[in-house]
Amino acid sequence: MSILNLEISNTGPESYRTATCLTFPTTDEHLRRKLEEAQIDDARNGARNEIVYCNYSWLRPHIPRDADLHEVNLLTDQLQNHIPNELDIFKSMIQIEMERNGGQPIPLPRLINMTYSTPHVVIAPDISNDADLGEFLFENDFIDGADADALEARIEAGQPVTDFYAMLGKEHREGMGVITEDHIYMEWDGDMNEEYVPEYTASEPEPETVSIGDIYSSPDFQCDQTSGYPTVLVWNQDNGTAILQPAPAFNDDSEEANQCIRDCADWGIYPCSSWEDYNNLLETIGMDAVRNAYVSDDDESEEFGGLTLS
Repeated sequence: MSILNLEISNTGPESYRTATCLTFPTTDEHLRRKLEEAQIDDARNGARNEIVYCNYSWLRPHIPRDADLHEVNLLTDQLQNHIPNELDIFKSMIQIEMERNGGQPIPLPRLINMTYSTPHVVIAPDISNDADLGEFLFENDFIDGADADALEARIEAGQPVTDFYAMLGKEHREGMGVITEDHIYMEWDGDMNEEYVPEYTASEPEPETVSIGDIYSSPDFQCDQTSGYPTVLVWNQDNGTAILQPAPAFNDDSEEANQCIRDCADWGIYPCSSWEDYNNLLETIGMDAVRNAYVSDDDESEEFGGLTLS
């Protein structure tokens, strides 16, 4: 099973000529051949990528467009071959980590080490909400002091305690754990097994971020290529390529969305260096694409989604 498919290219002005797609995880030899095909000399600091397909929606935000492709391969290999039965735990760890860091993407080296750290996660079954969690904590002596005394007094007096349990459960959970859809509480205090150390260390400056240029994504439309599923045409102006992707509002974990992703990948990567090329591609996709996404001469100088077009 593939986890991730990326369009990879080098950072040169005509990178679209050698851009290629690479599925992860892969072998070191296949990765080397694909890097040669795309004329990428440095997989750590000389490549850029566009996500074509990602099997896990929760993973997509953490794959930067200038990612170290060796790290991408190590991460996806861990997910597929080493912790396939612990993906729910890993997903919960990501959720907890993002609550702690304000919703920022998690760097790949930390993600990789998180795959080695799933044994640090504490799991409690049959927890559906904060009240269940509070009751579990109280009954297992995780609540003490004044809170425990207040709870015991309420119970002895026959008073309702659900709201008190919920308050205690919420206070304990925030920043520490999550309650899953399967009614399981997972808690992680951030302890890590530092199995992976990136090539650059704290004594060396991290590689500069590669400029990834401008991306234009069309309004959504329906086309035969994706069996009518809402789709967008994405133009990477920096490397001169265009690909199809599911419309963001409809890109979920449904089977229809996943089939759309596969259909988009089958459509491939096309050279696109001007608005004329862009409109010509729309015409090959179908009339709905032209009606909804065609860019007229008057529109080319307007600003779309923060991108100034010229």
